[in-house]
Amino acid sequence: MKILNFQAKHVLPMVVVGVFAVAAILISVSVPQTAKANDTGSYSPSTIVEPEPKPVTATATLSIIKNVNKSIANPGDKLTYTVTVSNSSNTTATNVTVSDKLPAGLTFVNSDGSNSGETEYTWPAFDLAAGTDRTFTYDALVDSNATVNVYDNVATVSADNIDPISAKASTEVRIPVVLGDETPSLTITKSVNKTFANAGDKVTYTVKVTNNGDKPALNAVLTDTLPTGFVFTDNNAKSHTWALGDIVPSETVTKTYEVKIDASIPAGKYKNTATVKANNTDPLTAQATLEVKEVKVLGAETTTTQLPATGGDLLGLLSGALLIGSGIILKRKLK
Repeated sequence: MKILNFQAKHVLPMVVVGVFAVAAILISVSVPQTAKANDTGSYSPSTIVEPEPKPVTATATLSIIKNVNKSIANPGDKLTYTVTVSNSSNTTATNVTVSDKLPAGLTFVNSDGSNSGETEYTWPAFDLAAGTDRTFTYDALVDSNATVNVYDNVATVSADNIDPISAKASTEVRIPVVLGDETPSLTITKSVNKTFANAGDKVTYTVKVTNNGDKPALNAVLTDTLPTGFVFTDNNAKSHTWALGDIVPSETVTKTYEVKIDASIPAGKYKNTATVKANNTDPLTAQATLEVKEVKVLGAETTTTQLPATGGDLLGLLSGALLIGSGIILKRKLK
C-alpha cells in the first residue's frame, strides 16, 4: 500500500503601505491535488490507497479425442465409444469433469449389458496432472426403431482453470434389407472360345449374368482377375471391373472381352474367375479353364535309327537275295 502525504503551512507578515495592508503568504505544497482544507482553514494530510494486484492463476491445456468402433451400424447394434482427455501443459488441471450426451435413438448400456435408458452421463470430477491423460470407454445401444441417419455423439471436458472443450464421433445407421418373397437371384456363367491354346495366343472370354429373381439387383458390379501370364488386351492389366447397373428380373447382361497369353508362359491349365456382386445380393463367381500347350516346331529335331547287326555283311545278304530271285525267274522261263 502506498501512502501519499500532503502538508501546507502559511506565514502572514503584515506590511502597511498607505491605507492598504498587504499580506505576504508563503505556502509549501506536496500534493495539492488531493489536499483538503479542514474546518479551521488550515490543511491536514490526506491518504491515497492503490488496489492490490490480482493473483495470476496458472492455466492448464487440455485436449479431448473421441472414437467409436463402428462407422456404420444397424438398429439394435451396440456401439463402443472411447474418450481420451490429455493435459499437455505443465500445470495440473483441477476438478476435471467429462460428460456425454447421446443423440436421440441411442442409450447407455449398463455394466451387465442391459439397456440403462439413460442418454446423459457425467463422470466424477478428478485432477489431471501435467503431461498425463485419462481414457473412458463405454457402450451405447442403437434403438431397434432408429431411423436411417448419421448420429453424432459429443463428449465435453471442463475444469476449474480451462474453458470447456468437446469432441465428436459419428455413426451412420442403416436399415438392413430383409429378404422376403421378392428378392433378386443372380446367376453367372463364364466360357472361353478355345479349350486349349498356345503361348502368345489371344482368346475370348464371355460372361453372362442373369437375374432369375422377382426384384432388381441393384448396382451390380462384375470383376474379372486373370491368372499370371494373362492380360486384357484393352488395358494390358490383369484385372478388370465393369459397372452393370441395376439388373431387372429376367434380364441377362453379357460381357465379352479378349485376353492375350504371354509368349513365355509355361504349359498347363489356367483357371480364370469372374465375380458379380450387387447391393442386395451376395457375391457369385464363375470359372473358365484354358489349357496352354507347349509349341513344337517340326523338323527342329532329327532322330537317326540304326538297324541292328545280323552277324553278316548287309550288302552281301542283299546281293545273295537278288541272285536267288534271278535264278528262280530264269528257271520258270526255261520251263
